[in-house]
Amino acid sequence: MNNETLMPHSVLIDNRSRMELDGILDVESFTELSVIANSTLGDLVIDGSGLKVESFCSQTGKLVVLGNVDSFSYLGKPKEKKHYFSRGGKK
Repeated sequence: MNNETLMPHSVLIDNRSRMELDGILDVESFTELSVIANSTLGDLVIDGSGLKVESFCSQTGKLVVLGNVDSFSYLGKPKEKKHYFSRGGKK
């Protein structure tokens, strides 16, 4: 497979005030009330108050959101899985 790996997706919520997400392909939009992102397992919405995107790196797929997290949910089915080279380059 030419050393390809699928970007894994994970979500860590710390005290409902900090979220670390891996496997994020893009952040579509964000306000103090919601963050909409595309992950390797489908689009997702984070709802809450005082939300702030602390950081997002498209190379690593890591997103960090701060604020009061009320809920998060996935929208629809996962899109076609994207493969990445181990060097971080997109196929």
